[in-house]
This record gives sequence, C-alpha cells and structure tokens, in this order.
Amino acid sequence: WENKSDSKQNYILDIFSVNQNLLNSLNQSERDTLLLTQCLSEDGLMTELEKIELYKKAIKNYDLNKLIIKVHPREKTNYSLYFESVLIISDPMPVQLLFLLGFEIKRIITYNSSGVYTIPKNIEKIIIKS
Repeated sequence: WENKSDSKQNYILDIFSVNQNLLNSLNQSERDTLLLTQCLSEDGLMTELEKIELYKKAIKNYDLNKLIIKVHPREKTNYSLYFESVLIISDPMPVQLLFLLGFEIKRIITYNSSGVYTIPKNIEKIIIKS
C-alpha cells in the first residue's frame, strides 16, 4: 500500500466507496475491538434473532463503547437496533483495507469470517463457537 502512488490509492478507495470521514473517526477513536459479522441468517444457517444472540453473547464481556461492528456486505441486519453504543461500519469495503490504511485495534471477534486470517498477527483473534 505504501508503495502505491496517491492516485492508485485513491482509485482503490473509490472502487470500495471508502468514506474518508469514517476512516478519520476510526483512527481517532478509542475503540479496540472489532466484530466481523457474517450472513448467518441471510444464508439460512440460523434465524435473525439467533444471530443477534450469538453476537451479544460473544461481546458481553467487552465495553460496547469500544466496540466496532463491521457488517458483511451481503447482510441485511440493522445492527443499530440491537447495539446502541457500538460504532457500525456498513460500507462494503474489505476489512483488510482498514488495516492497510493504518487502523489499529487489540482484538477481532468473528464466527467464521475468512478476513480474520489476513489481518496483522499482533491482533488477538477470537472465533465464536455456536
């Protein structure tokens, strides 16, 4: 990423419609935990309510004021109805792009996102068991 010209970086950001205000707020926030969601209800693996309960149980020991939810691009769930003080990223950008742009956190929580295996090694990875 660092070796790309500004025009190439901007081209990539434009492809994914990256919201620069969102990136600025992420880099200035004290949020340290990222929940990567999956299309569990959309794919018929569980109901919408079961999915929400799965995520609520997974994050119950974390400060919601320090939590970010990165919504899977195919999901229809409105997470703001269930998680009030959480920062929600619903932009359809790959999570890897956040880290290329300097985003830093302590941990990632997910059920089965492959994105968790492509992030920096120093970040704690928590895989949810159903």
